[in-house]
Formats: sequence, C-alpha cells, structure tokens
Amino acid sequence: SFRNIAGVSAGRFFASPCASTMNPGTHIDLHCGPSNVRHRLHFCLQAPKGVAAGRPKLRVANKEVTWSEGVSFVFDDSIVHSATYSPCEEDRGSVDSASLLRIVLIIDLWHPSLSDEERRAVADLYPS
Repeated sequence: SFRNIAGVSAGRFFASPCASTMNPGTHIDLHCGPSNVRHRLHFCLQAPKGVAAGRPKLRVANKEVTWSEGVSFVFDDSIVHSATYSPCEEDRGSVDSASLLRIVLIIDLWHPSLSDEERRAVADLYPS
C-alpha cells in the first residue's frame, strides 16, 4: 500500500496516487496546488521515443522538465506550473499513436520540512 511508504501522504483529499496520461496536442494551463504541505512525485511509465522536438514538457516557474521513461522527479506543486505536448508534424506520421502517449504515476509526498506534529495537524484537517 502507498500509505506504508515513508513520506507518502496518501488517503487525503489532495493526496491520492493516480496515473496521468497526456496525448499529443495537450496543453494544461498555468495552475498550482492548494497548499505547500505536499510535493508531487512524477514517475514516468511511458514517454514518446524518437520524437524530434515534440516531447511533452512540464514547466515549473522558470524551469522546464521533460519526462523520460523509468525516471522520476519531484516538484512543489504549490508553485505555478503548466504542461504542454506539441509534437512535430513529422513525428505524428512516423510512429503509431500509442507510442506517442505519455503515462506518469503521480504520488503526493509530504513537504520534507513538515514536522510529524505538523503532518498530524494537516491529516486531522483532512481525514481520509
């Protein structure tokens, strides 16, 4: 269970592990999470291979990240962020559509600066 992994804040209204898919042509506008009590882990299960300039991208503040299969990264989702996936036309015709899909496992983690007491207080505010 995710609840047994150190740092995972599963079972709260804002902390349910999920899979996220992104198709070519997707744009997720600037947004931010409700609080800085969590960090968000993205573990890439599938990323498009062999595409030229059209890799899906996540922009957090002024930093841009691309997903790579088997690689994870963590970010503070209370910071404004957006995602874009605009593959080149030549990429669209050169590979099948299933291989262009980006699939990410998203897991919410407690902000590492929170004490156990602060985590309990937040958990009491948002019971599962």
